[in-house]
Amino acid sequence: MKWNASFRRLLVISVLSWLLVSWWHRECVRPDRPENVALYVDTYGSVARELYDLTGVPPAIPLAVGGLESGWGQSELAKQGHNHFGIKARGNQARYCLETTEYYRGKKHRVRDCFRAYPHAEESYLDFAKFLISQPRYDGLFRIPPDNLEGWANGLQEYGYATDPHYARKLMRVIRRYKLDRVRG
Repeated sequence: MKWNASFRRLLVISVLSWLLVSWWHRECVRPDRPENVALYVDTYGSVARELYDLTGVPPAIPLAVGGLESGWGQSELAKQGHNHFGIKARGNQARYCLETTEYYRGKKHRVRDCFRAYPHAEESYLDFAKFLISQPRYDGLFRIPPDNLEGWANGLQEYGYATDPHYARKLMRVIRRYKLDRVRG
């Protein structure tokens, strides 16, 4: 009888432990992400972590911006121009031109514009960080702690990175939904 009660207690503890470990693994180690998002994060997560080491830009930010801007690497600009960030071309920079959506005075407009083109997508990641560092209007971002992702998202919108009036909200939605904050530097 005593062995039976001990066995049941051990069984209950084992099942609860298994459930806890399963939940922890799903939520913390391998969050649920659609296949295209998981592939994108697996492909560019290490690049985002390296950027953090070089520049202080939190890894979740380039992953969220790059994912949103490139349709998780599936947009025409990402496939043809290897540009995941929608950074526009200026002067004699290599370029890829296409129809895009811009917001003027809160209204959506279709326009033709030219964007920087790269030999490899990883170079667009590096250029994104260099772009933020080199533009004085983004100086305020680097005073925001790297764990304050909402501050970074709001800062990108406030300092004019994108014309979409809901850009910060969209960034935070994908960061939270796909647990991009778990990609650590």
